[in-house]
Amino acid sequence: MKIWLKILIVTFLFGAPTLPLGEMLWPVMTMPEIPTSTQLGLLIVVGVIESIAFGLGVAFLIFGWKTVKRVIRFDQTLAKWMYASIGWTLVSWWPHDRLHMHYGLQIKPLIGIEYAFHVTLIVASLIIAYGFLRILRALK
Repeated sequence: MKIWLKILIVTFLFGAPTLPLGEMLWPVMTMPEIPTSTQLGLLIVVGVIESIAFGLGVAFLIFGWKTVKRVIRFDQTLAKWMYASIGWTLVSWWPHDRLHMHYGLQIKPLIGIEYAFHVTLIVASLIIAYGFLRILRALK
């Protein structure tokens, strides 16, 4: 089976269930206003995008390690951190968004969500950027 087909299957198998599962795990607790049909449509579209990203993230975590390890053979610790960072940047959007919808603007959970997701995504982005620059330097 071709790798793109495997990735597509894993993306679907892990991404599709996130749509109904998100509401089951983290139901919307409060909504300060009822969204218009346009706003609801926009929220649904971003939810679908997050679900696809989640599925792609799982596929990357399943199939991507060999490639990352091969490309960053000069520093296996960096390879592991980049692999985890790329995976996290893809899978984190779904739980992040659902937790925001579940807790709304309650300040204590909001602070936890901001640190758990925003700070770790910033750190992951820095690791990916650093790794990318190291790869470019290694190519010279």
